[in-house]
Amino acid sequence: TLFGRVRFALLGDEYISRRVRTDASEHGWTDVLHAADWALSLSPSERHAAALPRGGSGPSLEEWGALDPRSELKGHAGAVEALAYWAPQWVNEAAGNLLFLVSGSRDGSIRLWDAATSEWRGTLELPRQMALGSVYSLLVVGDKLFSGGQNKSGGPLHAWCLATQCHEEPLVGHTDAVMSLQQCGESFLSGSWDRSIREWSTAGRNCVRVFSEGVAAPVLNMMVCNKSVVFSSTSGCAQVWNLDGGAETALLRDEAESPVLSIAVCSGPVGGEGAGGGLVRFVPHGRLVTGHKDGALRVWDTLTWELVATICAHGEAVCALASCGSWVVSGSSDCTLRVWDLSARDPSGARCVRVVKLRSEVVRLMACRRGVAVTTKDRSIRTLSTVDFSPA
Repeated sequence: TLFGRVRFALLGDEYISRRVRTDASEHGWTDVLHAADWALSLSPSERHAAALPRGGSGPSLEEWGALDPRSELKGHAGAVEALAYWAPQWVNEAAGNLLFLVSGSRDGSIRLWDAATSEWRGTLELPRQMALGSVYSLLVVGDKLFSGGQNKSGGPLHAWCLATQCHEEPLVGHTDAVMSLQQCGESFLSGSWDRSIREWSTAGRNCVRVFSEGVAAPVLNMMVCNKSVVFSSTSGCAQVWNLDGGAETALLRDEAESPVLSIAVCSGPVGGEGAGGGLVRFVPHGRLVTGHKDGALRVWDTLTWELVATICAHGEAVCALASCGSWVVSGSSDCTLRVWDLSARDPSGARCVRVVKLRSEVVRLMACRRGVAVTTKDRSIRTLSTVDFSPA
């Protein structure tokens, strides 16, 4: 058969055959092996900074909706510290736009899950001579996966092929745990406990730049925004480095001086009169949101790096943030998720539109148009689907 020309090592021929044949009977075999042109919105970008039916960017109210607990994924023996979404490039439209969740844990394992069915689809394993200690960060680029962590032996940064579930090679350079990974155009950045940020060629897998001067503490979180990298460290501060010049341009600090625990970037409108009074223009550079130990969200202008709003979000520390368009999801030690609408011109008018109560403290968040994945300290992963939006 036509689809037999491609080996679906990850899903198994029987599984993909069932999906493809069902849709092929409706759409015809002509399109069965057509490359999917579907792209997943994982983070704010210029291509999504267009007016949508809510005065903000990203999914509409109908698309993203309220978060409804759908399923719980169990299998990791340690806390799940890293999440990423993978939309296989080789999957055709007839197969139904497959989406997978990739999870990395302190138990040293990387697991793949079908985001639609919540079924476990495989485990990525290092060669025996490279025993993996903990996985702290994941980055998907196409069908490639980069994982950062702390290895018992071997380097802390590795490249994988998701389509075959095979380890490809270690990336040599960091001398301590890799805590954060972020894509940056044709390259990607890795932030490490060794007090450095490295830039790597995605294609060549070689290190092209090292940022270490002025990085006084281990790097915990990073976000690329407006030709800059914003990172937080064990010092509790958030620093901004210009990627063109490679020098520090700002230190994000307010009067409270509460340690920064999480970072996200969202888009938002500027000018105009909103949904009821005309067209809305959108900030192409986005807004930076930081989550703090005091339970607050702080919103920063990414042109001036000035604090523009402080939001009293949670009763305890904001451990994790995720964004999709101008929506921001915050997760806290108070065992709740909160969904925020930051589409207003004045970010101080941000609305909490949904609260989701969990059984345990939040560790990590990942958001896309289909919903949110959240990990908690009880070692579980919970996916939250998108249904009708209703106020908290």
